[in-house]
Amino acid sequence: MQLNRIRFSGKGKIRDPLGDLIGAKLGQWFVLVVTLVLLVTPSTFASTNLGVVILPISLPGLIMDNPGPTNGPLSGDTGLVSGLIPYVVKVSGSGTAYIRTWSDSKTGDQVSIEAIESNSFSGMAAAYQGVKQALLRVSGQVSVVSAFSVRELPNAVGTTLMGKAAGKKVTAQQVAFLTKNTIFIVRLDSQVGHFQPADAEKLAESQSGRALALLPNAPNSFPWYIVWIVGGLMVIGMSAIFFRLTRKESK
Repeated sequence: MQLNRIRFSGKGKIRDPLGDLIGAKLGQWFVLVVTLVLLVTPSTFASTNLGVVILPISLPGLIMDNPGPTNGPLSGDTGLVSGLIPYVVKVSGSGTAYIRTWSDSKTGDQVSIEAIESNSFSGMAAAYQGVKQALLRVSGQVSVVSAFSVRELPNAVGTTLMGKAAGKKVTAQQVAFLTKNTIFIVRLDSQVGHFQPADAEKLAESQSGRALALLPNAPNSFPWYIVWIVGGLMVIGMSAIFFRLTRKESK
């Protein structure tokens, strides 16, 4: 009876430190993985002030509109493409939108830049494809005259539009593009044909450069391989610890 009690208590002493050590190591690895993810992701999931991302100035001679429907945040998932001949583009799953407009009171020219940021990151590329198709198929009082490409933005779509505003013919140059997780629509409207596709192209490239510098990285660019590497190392480390301890126990 006495020997059995000694053997039983001995096994208990071996089992308890083993469980404690494995639990401690697992806790350390868990803290390491969580810390690594938190260090990598702040810039990835940071919120964006679209009013700062949009260019503060557009073209010479144009004055920014006062805060209001054409200069400020837009609500809901509907984007208003501003201009002398405005129309609406539906963006599924969008989170926030902001528009900024500049005008020339003498000529009636208008320039606007709209930014639409999605909170449905996985579907943003599909949403942009929908926007591109919508911009190429506008209907009603505005029609697409021609399309053009943007050299520095290969995925952009440029269109020349024509319509009427207050009984006068309006020509608009427009470029839409996707930068990180945000769709931008650059629009130049003129009743006297002041703007050319090259003007819209240049302004879009300037806006894209500013967006690249200020927007956080899109979540789909998150380096998940780091998590997989750390997870693999954790499994290998825990397997080695368990193997060594079980060998000690068998001895």
